[in-house]
Amino acid sequence: MLRYFGNSCFIAEFNSEIVGFILGFNSQVDKSKFFIWQIGVFSKYRGKEVGSKLLDKIEKTAIDFGCKIIELTVDPENNPSIRFFEKNGYENVSNKERETIDIMGNTTVKDYYKPGRHFILFQKELI
Repeated sequence: MLRYFGNSCFIAEFNSEIVGFILGFNSQVDKSKFFIWQIGVFSKYRGKEVGSKLLDKIEKTAIDFGCKIIELTVDPENNPSIRFFEKNGYENVSNKERETIDIMGNTTVKDYYKPGRHFILFQKELI
């Protein structure tokens, strides 16, 4: 990812130690959209705003790229990630994508990546 999208992949550091990362890229199909591929924060740094700061950085980058919408997917069983993105202003738009299925009380895009791989599609409009 860094080789091809290094201008939209970031790390968070604390005392010269990597404590988190975020990877994303512009859609090649719709240039107004930016997609977050992965975000991760090491467990001992969770709850300390590291993830929110990484999101803020990548959202500003997406705006600089001219994007109007940022999207990402979350496994419907990953409740901590679901809560994190909702807390940061992301909305579940799975029902706007295509057929949905309910998993653990979450509206999820049926077969999003392939048959049997159901994911929640989150979206946020960028200002």
